[in-house]
Amino acid sequence: MAGCGCSLQRIICASLVLFVACSLQEVIAYQTKLDSTAIEEAYTLGLRNDKVTAEFVAPYLKQVTEEGLDGIHRADIEVLTPYIQIIDRATDSSKGYSLVQAVKDYHQRGDVVIIRVVLILPANYPVSQPGAPATACDNTALQQPNFWRNFSFVIKQRGKMLSPSSAKNEPIYSSPTKETPARLDGAAVTLEFGAGDLASEPVTVDIVTPHCKIITATFNLDVLR
Repeated sequence: MAGCGCSLQRIICASLVLFVACSLQEVIAYQTKLDSTAIEEAYTLGLRNDKVTAEFVAPYLKQVTEEGLDGIHRADIEVLTPYIQIIDRATDSSKGYSLVQAVKDYHQRGDVVIIRVVLILPANYPVSQPGAPATACDNTALQQPNFWRNFSFVIKQRGKMLSPSSAKNEPIYSSPTKETPARLDGAAVTLEFGAGDLASEPVTVDIVTPHCKIITATFNLDVLR
């Protein structure tokens, strides 16, 4: 009986340790800095590139589809924390990408948060004439391929606007065919923030279209890593 009691006690202790470990894992939220353990976890999860990986990264991307002439057909809004950037790199890399390289990339990149917005244009999006002036909240005069400049991107926490440390854009073109040349399909806008500038709480991304329509997506950094 005594032996059974000791065994039962060991089982209970082991269960408590497992429970505490799982509980700690659940409360880990947005991390502005990553230690070696977190880097390895993210790298391993990215290499898996399976259903588990897909389910983990899903909350970091939101897709909004718009109809009519409000400026875009679809907006893909993505928040890349330092943790998710490692997963993203490991997922897309060739088999030669190593943990050593992942650690090196992380330290070279620094602790930054990237908010990426991909704007997909409708087929009947207006095209401006050379020299035509652009009017606020009016998409009848837009310049290609910098049409995205007619959109505003507002990042907020607790109602306070956050200013990116850098902003970049890249036009997206369709693949040309024998019958049709390549056309401008959209643009990818990348906003970069210092990881310490964002708190572990919801962050809101507002896209203001040329018709002054606001497209909003909220990401809960209090539950995302």
